[in-house]
Amino acid sequence: MAVMPWSGLMVNEQPKLTVRLLSYPESNGKRNWTASIVRVEKFEGLVGSGGGITIARGEFWNRVAYEAERAKFLLGEREDEPFILDYGVDICTPEEWIGENGIEKYKKPPKVKSAVTELGIVLNP
Repeated sequence: MAVMPWSGLMVNEQPKLTVRLLSYPESNGKRNWTASIVRVEKFEGLVGSGGGITIARGEFWNRVAYEAERAKFLLGEREDEPFILDYGVDICTPEEWIGENGIEKYKKPPKVKSAVTELGIVLNP
């Protein structure tokens, strides 16, 4: 057990965190998207922020989703870092999303190993 220095409380382990992406209505009928880091288990703290810490907020879903996916990568919820150009087209709802790897012309080409032929010619240097 560890003692939290600021509170004197005994804590068994670090709480598990996750990223939540939710929409909230605006007065003009549109939606705003908010990405937050929250605890997985029920938590009554951080009143006024939905129990978490906001990492991104905006009208366009893709911009907030990109920041949410970066946070998931940081927390270890995904193996690879999101590619920003996959999130480049402004969309307002997740239903419009075509998914990652949607813009192939901007992707880095896969690494190809060089091959030396019997004549000593290097292919794909």
